[in-house]
Amino acid sequence: MGNSSQKRIALTFDDGPEGIYTPKILEILRQKGVKAAFFVIDTNDWSGASSEEILSRVHRNVVPGGIILQHNFRVPCQLDGSIKALPQIIDQLRAQGDEFVTVDQLLGK
Repeated sequence: MGNSSQKRIALTFDDGPEGIYTPKILEILRQKGVKAAFFVIDTNDWSGASSEEILSRVHRNVVPGGIILQHNFRVPCQLDGSIKALPQIIDQLRAQGDEFVTVDQLLGK
């Protein structure tokens, strides 16, 4: 959550890009002069997925410029797979030459 004293909103889209709706969304954003983030890789960690499922999903979908979506909330044991997978995701992607940056840096801000 950003600074709540400022009237600022971030738009994000999950499960893209794809060929039907993504071009329409991008055209609307272009016309309106609005930037947004597309979460290319939803780890589905919120569902209680195992670390193996999360790692598989990340490696199957990772692309340069992608955003890996993970969650943080308070439900006992629900994110155990995410916690176990996180250091492996970092180590494995770094080993492949990927650099971790903030969303602002990724979007060129």
